[in-house]
Amino acid sequence: MASPALEDIAMTLIYSVVAVLIMAFALPMAFKIFDWITPIDEWEEIKNKNMAVAMYVSAAFISFALVIVGVLIS
Repeated sequence: MASPALEDIAMTLIYSVVAVLIMAFALPMAFKIFDWITPIDEWEEIKNKNMAVAMYVSAAFISFALVIVGVLIS
């Protein structure tokens, strides 16, 4: 029988792996939907060194990640 501390470490590791897998799936999906809704091509604008678009895309990624983490925590 494993010690309680070892079981806690194992469960934390399992939860972490599950969270990474969910984030790896959900974050690109959220951005694809975001890209589909917006009227501009964000990647083309970023390639043209449009810093305003780069900052709003960064803010969108951070927002999506915070929402997904909030769902995972609850």
